[in-house]
Amino acid sequence: MANTFFLIAKQTLATTETLVEFLNIPQTYTDLKLLVSVRDTNTGTNWNNMQMRFNGLSTDQTWRFMRGYNNNVPDGSVNAGAVETWINFGNSAANTFGSAEIYVFNYKDSTFKPVDIKATAAVRSADSLNAFMVGLWSATAPITSVGFAAQGNFAINSSFYLYGIKKD
Repeated sequence: MANTFFLIAKQTLATTETLVEFLNIPQTYTDLKLLVSVRDTNTGTNWNNMQMRFNGLSTDQTWRFMRGYNNNVPDGSVNAGAVETWINFGNSAANTFGSAEIYVFNYKDSTFKPVDIKATAAVRSADSLNAFMVGLWSATAPITSVGFAAQGNFAINSSFYLYGIKKD
C-alpha cells in the first residue's frame, strides 16, 4: 500500500488550452496518481469527453467502464484507444468543474500498466454523471508523459496535479 505521495507537477490554467501535458515524468516512483478538476468551453447536451494519452499515444489501451447518469441504470462498454472520461461542458451549471482521480500502477515497469479512474461531472444543476473505469495500457515502455485533450478547450482555472507514489 502506498504511504508517501510526492507532488511532481501541477498546472492551473490562466488561459484556455486544448492540450495539457506532463512531460519527462521522473522514473523514481512506483505508481502515479493524477487529480484533475476541469471544464470544457465547448457547449454540449450532456457532457464532453476528455482524452488521456500515455507517451502521446492513443494505441495499446483497452478500457472497460461503468457510468451512471442521474437515476438511470449504469451501462458499460469496452473501448480501445485513448481513454475518454466525461467532464463538464460550456453550458453546464455556471462555475462547475468535473473531476477525475486517475491511478496508474507500475508506470515505469516493462509490463502492462493497469489504470483505475473515477470521474464525476455535474453537468447541470440537477444532473450528474459518475463513471468508474479500469484499463490496461499494454505497451511495455515506461510512461514518461501523460497528456489530456479537451473536445474544445479546457476552461480557465482547470487544474491538473501529478503525484508520484512510493510504496513500502
